[in-house]
Amino acid sequence: MQTFPSSLCLVLAALMLGGCASMSENECRRADWYDRGVRDGAYGYESDRVAAHAEACSKVGVVPDRKAYFDGREQGLKRYCTESNGFDAGRYGQNYGGVCVGRGEADFQRGYQRGRQLAQLEADRKRLIEEIEQLEKQWKQTTRESERNLIRQRILLREDERMRLDREIRYDGR
Repeated sequence: MQTFPSSLCLVLAALMLGGCASMSENECRRADWYDRGVRDGAYGYESDRVAAHAEACSKVGVVPDRKAYFDGREQGLKRYCTESNGFDAGRYGQNYGGVCVGRGEADFQRGYQRGRQLAQLEADRKRLIEEIEQLEKQWKQTTRESERNLIRQRILLREDERMRLDREIRYDGR
């Protein structure tokens, strides 16, 4: 069974929650606003997230306890604003909304930049593999030996580049 780092789970959960109402009617009625703030902070949500909760909960007449929410959010941000979470956010394409200012932002940003670099290396590697596959198809379809040799040279150059990227990915992914 494959396990995922908790920070990856946080990133994936945040991405999945992004497109729907922030809270259900039942969640609004049972809300522990401090706990909700902790969770939102741990996911890296921006401070305006409480407005989305207020809108969702207004339908059932519930008003968020903003003080409890923001006290909890501050605790959650301490969990979120780490180099490891920054790395995951950068690697998986999350936008960074500046929530770590004054809360370990340098560490978060260092991880975020490393994650973005790794994501770019992986995208470059994928592009190279697709290009190599196209060249191999051309090579198989070409009958002239001189053209085949040129295509083979291009394949070898791209394979060298792919191997270089593989080494960088192994190094950056540690």
